Amino acid sequence: LKSLLVKKLRDSGWTNNVKKRCGEIIKAEGADKIKISQLEDAVLSYEMLPEEVKIELLQQISDSLDSIISSKEK
Repeated sequence: LKSLLVKKLRDSGWTNNVKKRCGEIIKAEGADKIKISQLEDAVLSYEMLPEEVKIELLQQISDSLDSIISSKEK
């Protein structure tokens, strides 16, 4: 699932958007003044996971759980 998430985020442009936003914040605040926690807060509130990625990952999780449950019931 992790590799699927990474691929979907990259394909959707999410990772590029986060990098761009971090660069903007660092440039505005100054690299020597900004804290990692400030970057995290700004990026997490600015960039949300794309809906189509959420849907696909939740489906993959559901399918995996169904498979595990089915194999234990046998």
